[in-house]
Amino acid sequence: MGFFGFGMIAIFQASTTYLVKAFPVHSTSVLAGSNILRGICSALLPLGGQRLYAHLGLGWRNSLLTFIALGLSPIPIILLCYGARLRQRTKAA
Repeated sequence: MGFFGFGMIAIFQASTTYLVKAFPVHSTSVLAGSNILRGICSALLPLGGQRLYAHLGLGWRNSLLTFIALGLSPIPIILLCYGARLRQRTKAA
């Protein structure tokens, strides 16, 4: 799977766990909404990908996706450190 796949699974698992703990009563609805949002993003990213690859060239097209993945990599750590505080702020708490 490689390092990239491990990072994406870690981010997905951390965000899913946070959503379930933040909204325990409505966890199925929150997970359904999360899956719909992920599906919409998965459908729209390839539509813009061809133009992105055509304009950026060989080196920068993959570098941009790498920078986005690196920018999202602290999400599990942030949710681990500040998740309890964020859950207390919601109306569902």
